[in-house]
Amino acid sequence: MAPYRQASPPALGAVVERFARPLRLARLLLAVAVMGFAVVLLAVANSLASNWLTRMVGLGFLVGCMLAVGVPLMLAALLYVVFVIVDVRVAVTLYEHGLELVGRPPVPWDSVVALDLDGGCWRITTQGGAVLALPRGLDHDGALARTLRRHARERLLPRLLERRASGHALSFGQVVVASEAVAVGRHSLPLDPTLRFRVGSHTLDLMNRTLSARAALDDVPDALTLVALLEHLGARELG
Repeated sequence: MAPYRQASPPALGAVVERFARPLRLARLLLAVAVMGFAVVLLAVANSLASNWLTRMVGLGFLVGCMLAVGVPLMLAALLYVVFVIVDVRVAVTLYEHGLELVGRPPVPWDSVVALDLDGGCWRITTQGGAVLALPRGLDHDGALARTLRRHARERLLPRLLERRASGHALSFGQVVVASEAVAVGRHSLPLDPTLRFRVGSHTLDLMNRTLSARAALDDVPDALTLVALLEHLGARELG
């Protein structure tokens, strides 16, 4: 059976890549089935070497073990058919000019005004105020993160650079980027070639040779655009 493929919204162009939910539950069921199969083999071996009473008890135990193996195997197969063959695992589809989260209207890149990060997802805010949450667990090889960062660099960063050129300090919640320094709360780090930053699961760390500061990503709106700005100003990201 040919996999179902979602049609591409005309305004967003051709499909670039799809990101699917991992089959964690199917893998867990398969692991349970494998362990159950091992128990079945042990039960068979034990019953062959026992008397008739032990064999009867072992037979009941064997039936229970077979159910323990068969049910997870059937469920795992069902999940595989539903999630893989029918292809409903697809959660995010990237197009040339936008993206689509399953169950939500398509989002053109031109309508995105902010790209946020928190511990478990990226949050995409549109001009109409809609917020899409993309689980970071979908991004197995970093392709989704690279796409979102490229969008922040190419589409959102130029607006900030215009404001910066006009002499405005750029505020990202706890982090404020001024003309010559980056302030994180009460700490201030000079904007010079020694500035480094690291994006963690829940925090953004900035440091140079002598100073360091940390901000919670939940308190840093439009964090991906801030990262693009720091890179543009010469800061280097640490792995």
